Amino acid sequence: MATSITVIHCWSAPRSRSTALLYSFEARGNNTVALDEPLYRRWLQEKGGNFGISRPYAEALLAGEMPSEEDTGEAWRWEREKQCFNERIYHSLNTLLSRNNIDNGDKVVFVKQMAKFATLFDFESNFEVDYGDSTQWKDKCVELVSKNNVKLQHCHVLLIRDPRAVLGSWMNSADVHGGNPHPDEIGITQLLDVYAKAVGGGHTTVVTIDSDDLAYEPSQSL
Repeated sequence: MATSITVIHCWSAPRSRSTALLYSFEARGNNTVALDEPLYRRWLQEKGGNFGISRPYAEALLAGEMPSEEDTGEAWRWEREKQCFNERIYHSLNTLLSRNNIDNGDKVVFVKQMAKFATLFDFESNFEVDYGDSTQWKDKCVELVSKNNVKLQHCHVLLIRDPRAVLGSWMNSADVHGGNPHPDEIGITQLLDVYAKAVGGGHTTVVTIDSDDLAYEPSQSL
């Protein structure tokens, strides 16, 4: 029987409780791998400077080097950030396939995405737009799926929140995000574009979750 793996691409504006949702999927156990904004480093390289907003961790993220004040046991997390999106997907698929101690039921790769990253994502292939060695890692993903008889599917989720709450939360975290928010960075309108591109890419069903429902009725929302 073919192994079924679903890659869930969860798109949201910042401050929409996407990290809480990421943690929920991390807690599912060995049948799930969760990725936290694997396109962020590329976005910082290509787009981040356009907004004139600094991040306290940007330099470390771009270099893939752990800040000096962090636990040395976490160095691998920073090193991993140098991997492109497609490489992260490849390693996630390979990790799930290597866990022979779990059943052959559905497995999940949960990807936390910000709407502002959408310009770096190809909704037809469900991989990142060609960049550096990303093409070879996409080919490796295709080869891995074929070799292991994997039924691979992609699901796009929009995690939405009242824009006023998004902006209010953003300004309350100005020490991390900087000053006035740029509309392209917040990405509320980009969520509409994500929806259109996901549907246009053949994903006729795009799941929408209100983050207030996630907060107040987590079990039902999940």
